[in-house]
Amino acid sequence: MNRPSLRRQVVVTAILVTGLIGFGGMVVVQVLFERRLRQDLDDLLVANLRGVAAASEFEDAPVFVTSSEHRGPKRTEPPTVNMGRQFTLRHRGGMDLVVAAWEEGRLLHGPSWLVAPGGHSSVARPGLLDGVGPSGMPLRLAWASFVPHDDHRGQPRMVTIVCALPTQDRDRNLKDLMQVLVITGLLTGLAATISLVLALRRALQPLSRLADDITALDPGRPGRRLESSAMAKELAPLAERVNDLCDRLETAHGLASSIRGVAAHELRTPLAGLRATIEVAQGAGGDPEEALVTCHGITLQMQSRVDNLLIAARLDAGQMTPRREEVDVRALLEGLWTDQATRAQTRGLTATWQQDGDALAEADPEALRMVFTNLVDNSVSHSPVGGVLEFALREDGAFLLVTVANPAPALEPGNAARIFARGWRNAGGTDEGRHAGLGMAICRELVGLMRGTITARIEAGRLLIDLRLPSAGTELQYW
Repeated sequence: MNRPSLRRQVVVTAILVTGLIGFGGMVVVQVLFERRLRQDLDDLLVANLRGVAAASEFEDAPVFVTSSEHRGPKRTEPPTVNMGRQFTLRHRGGMDLVVAAWEEGRLLHGPSWLVAPGGHSSVARPGLLDGVGPSGMPLRLAWASFVPHDDHRGQPRMVTIVCALPTQDRDRNLKDLMQVLVITGLLTGLAATISLVLALRRALQPLSRLADDITALDPGRPGRRLESSAMAKELAPLAERVNDLCDRLETAHGLASSIRGVAAHELRTPLAGLRATIEVAQGAGGDPEEALVTCHGITLQMQSRVDNLLIAARLDAGQMTPRREEVDVRALLEGLWTDQATRAQTRGLTATWQQDGDALAEADPEALRMVFTNLVDNSVSHSPVGGVLEFALREDGAFLLVTVANPAPALEPGNAARIFARGWRNAGGTDEGRHAGLGMAICRELVGLMRGTITARIEAGRLLIDLRLPSAGTELQYW
């Protein structure tokens, strides 16, 4: 399978982004320079227009024009009779200024093709427009209408002055600027691309090494982990997460192997007991009724073990959704104790009961039955012969506190925190109590789903399991 390269994707994306930024920058620079050059040309054209207008006056009908924009001595255009003489004014930038004067549609001065586009414009706010000369030369026009000083006429006349400057120099400068920007942009983009590729290759080397280290993790070589201390702070959490997953996988694999062995042993032992009981009952002097009772007890044990395995699988898959119902905890415990009566009598175990309140809880009936089945089964299995089991129920605020206690001389006080770990079994337990180590872990998870708590403590050689459940009528919501 051809997988896309992350490095290639990052480089291509970075090049595209850099190209877009560079192109956008060139466009912005081009627009700004074009606006600046246009503004400079307009300012120059308006200044010349105002200078011409300020120097214009009527003397014997012709327009008399003076200008101070020409380099050197002040130059004037003397009045003529034909009113059509064109004059040229040289400005500082070397451009040619063409001027025409019109009075009510009659040409007073300048070329006849230089006509105001129309519309009222004053000297204070002259009109500006792009135009074309006789030979197709692009021009920038400025025009204004005003009343000049009149030495001989009694009635003032409105005169329109039109000034034009060629834009060839400006257009050529813009073209040269565009060429410079394109060449500079290409060279800069090439340099940026090369630098970016080299920088990304160096920056992605730790990621490549991490990928190689993860690939080198071998299930056949447990205990190997990623070294995260020398990694970048962005990659260290990823390596630590991978190490945590490896730890959990190895723990789960070891636990699964252990549980498979213990589960096979637990199923084999009851099955062997069933077979022996049936064979004895079939033989001479066998008691079928007693054998039937014994077989019933053995099947209850087997059912408890199988249920634990199934519940553990459902919890791991997140398929447990507890219901909320009112449960009579005392009745439930007494029924489970009755189911274990035969085993308890065989071992000489007895039970004592204490109750304060109605002993009603809001819980899932099936989940709570599984919890108490494990607690009662563990108490019967782990108690020494002739032991006394204690069941205490009392109200504790909005909760019902249930305590199940049994003798546990083989348990050390430090083992209380380990009881709820999956797969943990006490090495000093009785043969009767050799379980798969799932029951207490399942109890903790089920009780947590029902918004309760379960804790263990060891006092004076006795194991006490404290279970807190919401009392009946408590407004709680399961998630």
